[in-house]
Amino acid sequence: MVVLAAAVCTKSGKALVSRQFVDISRVRIEGLLAAFPKLMGSGRQGHASAIQHTFIETETVRYVYQPLEGLYMLLLTNKSSNILEDLDTLHLLAKLVPEYCGRLEEEQVADRAFELIFAFDEVIAVGYKEKVTLQQIKTFLEMDSQEEKIHEMLEKNKEREAKEEAARRRQQIEKMRQENMKSGMGGGMGMGGGMGSGGRWQGGGGSSSFESPQIPADPFVVKETRAPPKPTSSRGGMVLGQKEPTSKFLQAMKKEEGADLIREETSVSANTPGAPPVAREKVNTVQWLTHTVLQRSIEVVEVVSATVENDGGLQSPLDVRGDLTLTIDDPAAARVLIHVAPAAEHKSFTFKAHPNINRDRWTKERVVAPKGDKAFPAGTALNVLKWRWQTSDEGSLPLTVSCWPTPGGDGTTAVTLEYELQRQDFVLSNVRISIPIIGSTPNLGEIAGDYDFDVKNHILHWKLDFIDESNPTGSAEFSMGAVDASSLFPITISYTSNNTFCPIEIEQVVSPDEEPIRYALSKSLQTDQYQLVQ
Repeated sequence: MVVLAAAVCTKSGKALVSRQFVDISRVRIEGLLAAFPKLMGSGRQGHASAIQHTFIETETVRYVYQPLEGLYMLLLTNKSSNILEDLDTLHLLAKLVPEYCGRLEEEQVADRAFELIFAFDEVIAVGYKEKVTLQQIKTFLEMDSQEEKIHEMLEKNKEREAKEEAARRRQQIEKMRQENMKSGMGGGMGMGGGMGSGGRWQGGGGSSSFESPQIPADPFVVKETRAPPKPTSSRGGMVLGQKEPTSKFLQAMKKEEGADLIREETSVSANTPGAPPVAREKVNTVQWLTHTVLQRSIEVVEVVSATVENDGGLQSPLDVRGDLTLTIDDPAAARVLIHVAPAAEHKSFTFKAHPNINRDRWTKERVVAPKGDKAFPAGTALNVLKWRWQTSDEGSLPLTVSCWPTPGGDGTTAVTLEYELQRQDFVLSNVRISIPIIGSTPNLGEIAGDYDFDVKNHILHWKLDFIDESNPTGSAEFSMGAVDASSLFPITISYTSNNTFCPIEIEQVVSPDEEPIRYALSKSLQTDQYQLVQ
């Protein structure tokens, strides 16, 4: 058969959407559509009455149509086409119009014109019908990209971590300001550092020490022998002439940030001999703030896909794909080695390292390191490691769902949905179970969690904030008009989790000299094609 055009028009012949599949002029199409209402009124419908047939033939073309409330779904074909195939194509197109427009009104059809044209193109190509179903068309038009999902998730994680880091730094700066003010007040009150705690502290990884001056037993001696405070000069703000307030300030920093920060302060002070105390204080503060910024982040992301049969078993194997992504913001911090803790479960996973990764070190030592003297690229997220795992064991699924439709004697169908958390070691978040609804709006009964009904797409969404060992099972009940049980499938399941199938743990991140390096780590799991079929 050859379909010339597919159109949605009003009863008066006004074209709302028209898609041509052969080389035909707009004037010709508008003329054919304008003639359609007149042919309807003339009774030239096939060879019988207007009630029995849904096609009209003229000398050159055939109109195949289906009423859609106040509109018509119309196909223009040549007279040699197969009428049975034409009707099959027409019925599929007629399902697409309410699917993408919702209400069958002129405004809705005009607003959704491009969606309808894209859908028509999936059904008909160069005038010939493609072998597609309604569900396949919806999948094609969604244009889902797994890489795009992973990228969006990584961007959200970066944004969240940046906000947390900004809030932490604000708190640290505020604490430093308050400590600085307290130290300055102590130095100007005449008590000096008499109440400070002298002593010695050794930093990790190097030898650093802080010693306070010897304090006389009698605090009044300090008051009598100390020189009077100098007036404030334009170069310094507060004059912190005593070492004790500075030592107290640094010890407060040590308690908050640990040995690495104090070691950084020591190196700055040692490299600035003869510098005034105030100048050293400013330099130390800047170095401390710079050091606390995490320049490296590691993200472990897994995506799970499965097609589960409602009667039990897997129609296709459970497929898990994972990525370990390294992001380095500062080129100066790009030379790192990632030590992955070995695990016996790794043998069942197929790992693949990036071409620029030293594969010998990964295979033998489980160390992610660049080849030779190279460094990791900065300013971009690099997938340094991938892995994959497949199994046909249904018991490996974190979550299973079953659907129980029961026809009633009053022309209705009662449906019960159930879920079960099979993996107690998983905590699932943002769980959504979506079931297609054909016909009337469902009447909800008892339901665990929440729900919403997408009127436009005719989908009931069962939503749960989380599923863990505290609520390992749950159900949702609703009723609707009598339907075929097959119309309730496929049921789509989606969720996220901080647990992953692959037990990959980062043992440590070190420099080429095996010095420990601070880093940020995040793990996540999400679903791709996770469906329940009949």
